[in-house]
Amino acid sequence: MADMTLVCRLAVLGAGLLVLASSLAADDVAPAEWGPLWQPRLPARELHPSLFFDESDRGRMLECTQTPPTDAWWKSFVGSGYRSAPAVAWWLLGDEAAAQRARDDLVNNRIWREESHGYIEPSSHRLADAVFAYDVLAAWPGLTAADHKAIRDKIAAEVEYYYDTMDAVPGGCNYGNQRTLGCSALGMAALVLCEYSGSAHTPAQWLARALYQTRRDENWWFFRPGGHFVEGLGYTSYMSCLFVPFVVAYERATGIYLFEDERLREWLTFAAYQTTAQGEYIPWGTCESGRVVRHFALLSNERYGRDLAPLCNWAFNWHTAGPHGFHIPLALAVWDQDVPGDMPPASRDFDGSQTVVLKENWGHDTVSVWFAGKDPTWPLQHRYSTYSQGNAGHFVITAWDEFLAMDSGYDHWHSKDYYGPEFHNVLLVDGAGPQQDTTAVVSDVVTDGPVRHATVTVTYQGVTIRRTLALVRGRYVLVVDDVAADAEHDYSWQVRSACPPSSPGSSLEGRAVTWPGLDALGWRELKPGRTGLTTIAPEFTQLSVEQGRWRPISSKPEFNNQVAVARWRAASTVALFALLPNLQDAPDLSWEAKEDRLQIIGPGWTDHVGVADDALAIRSDDGALDYRVPL
Repeated sequence: MADMTLVCRLAVLGAGLLVLASSLAADDVAPAEWGPLWQPRLPARELHPSLFFDESDRGRMLECTQTPPTDAWWKSFVGSGYRSAPAVAWWLLGDEAAAQRARDDLVNNRIWREESHGYIEPSSHRLADAVFAYDVLAAWPGLTAADHKAIRDKIAAEVEYYYDTMDAVPGGCNYGNQRTLGCSALGMAALVLCEYSGSAHTPAQWLARALYQTRRDENWWFFRPGGHFVEGLGYTSYMSCLFVPFVVAYERATGIYLFEDERLREWLTFAAYQTTAQGEYIPWGTCESGRVVRHFALLSNERYGRDLAPLCNWAFNWHTAGPHGFHIPLALAVWDQDVPGDMPPASRDFDGSQTVVLKENWGHDTVSVWFAGKDPTWPLQHRYSTYSQGNAGHFVITAWDEFLAMDSGYDHWHSKDYYGPEFHNVLLVDGAGPQQDTTAVVSDVVTDGPVRHATVTVTYQGVTIRRTLALVRGRYVLVVDDVAADAEHDYSWQVRSACPPSSPGSSLEGRAVTWPGLDALGWRELKPGRTGLTTIAPEFTQLSVEQGRWRPISSKPEFNNQVAVARWRAASTVALFALLPNLQDAPDLSWEAKEDRLQIIGPGWTDHVGVADDALAIRSDDGALDYRVPL
């Protein structure tokens, strides 16, 4: 075994790295078509600590323990229950008592594994914590050779369980977030114990299995082209508790940066675009509510974020939340409060994932729209019934970071009660809507200019709906449903609020419904916000406000919310709706009905909006805006 206090740096790929091939199980050999990123490389020598930081990071980390906001992160970490906390306290601050506590814990206590079934997914967090603790404490002179052996054997025995479990797909190791978590812990163990011998498999084989099982088709399909993660943003954040640290550790050890893979790069980008400027998760699809996708703290720097670093820095909104607890020591070493470089365009078409984000800028006062069809390329049809909802063609609107039009969404596997189309902003036909496996294609996307827009085409209940959504002047939203049908149907157009019934500022007047938003950060307690949304329905519809329900937080009771429903009976129809966000104390948008069109009045301009000649027409009084969106 190498001297545990040895510290050196691997500077050049190929020098000090093992290239793995002949020793691997046949099932763990990465096909050539996966590319060189997925061909495993293992350091030849152990370096401690090296998983997340080394001696060159000490000065920066010490400074961070004394300066805000990172000083608060550090205090929360050293006071936490992480096994790695006393080891890091010793290495960083020289706390010998902490080192002794870390030693006694690692030598005398087992690595926790879920009791009932041995599930890898919940257990992987504890394995990774033990691996990290040992990586740091291995440099402590107080560890005897017997201590090293006891700890290393204990980690290796647990890793062997993970290695063998990957041969099957038991509960707790299902493809998706569960398997990726297990692979990440397995991979980190291989890096830290790269010189270990004495188990049934070598660290080289551990690493190869970790990479192969992450990238194998059955797991990879969860990462969809365009960036969508099938299990949603909540599970993206949860899985990244370990996946992103593993990617960082692997880059540190080998120079191989897995986020150069285009699919993973899209995944990171998509996740960043699914939050408000306050870091709140967008309430739609398979996603419980949450604040800040916390792994972005580790990528808010040029080394690990690369050209996405400015976007990662924006997405990690440190003003409203800190890093994940396990990430804090690494964040002290790598997080940059200010990252140079340009932000990408605020509006984006995630083509492969049938999702569009429309907004004028990245600020807190912007009106933002999320609009989606449904990816028709899932390779396993039955997965739609597990991970999808009846929401093809739905949308979400925020303004000033407050949710104004949202989906009732997902209740964290308590049930599938909210999966039906009646809980989403979609058109119901004869009381029914798109099913979980109803797919829909996004087309005709324009992401810049005064009118940003896209169209979703979907067919269900014997009708075809072309829904065109436009964000005009970055200020208001138009939705046109062009419905083609051979017979008459009963249509119910619906849009949902976040606010309870009878909230102050709510009204129904003729063809317009107005409701308030909830506070951008206090909405979980139903704290009133400072915005409002007015929805104007076509004159031929019957407009009502009904009581809906949603459960965005699994640990809290179900909420009641307001739902605006516009009903009509017809065959083929073109229906135009306008949605006007305003600040309650200083509204600057209003509307008037003018014959067959709407007049939208803003600060210093008036737009005439209507449907004519198979197009949505938007023309300002002064002629400065004259735009037609083909329907």
